[in-house]
Amino acid sequence: MSTYTVIWEYRGGTYIKQVTAQTAELALAAWPQNLTSGEIPGIGTKRLASLTKKIAEGVDDFYAPVMLTGLTNAWCAGMLYGGMLNIIKTDTSP
Repeated sequence: MSTYTVIWEYRGGTYIKQVTAQTAELALAAWPQNLTSGEIPGIGTKRLASLTKKIAEGVDDFYAPVMLTGLTNAWCAGMLYGGMLNIIKTDTSP
């Protein structure tokens, strides 16, 4: 397992969480489960549950992480509610 730092630029704010996962895709799936309702303005209980479900289901509205060209251990993904999400593998220990 590695530590991933997930950074969401959303509605003029920057929201950062760290999660533990085996891959960037699994880090993305773990990320909303580590958020609490109201932690991000406009993301209450219902939106958080919807976001978690849609990421887990791989809904078309949500884009899978894409490796950033020229970088190592860094991905970018579009977000269901807008903004840009970056995933950075910040711990590479086994």
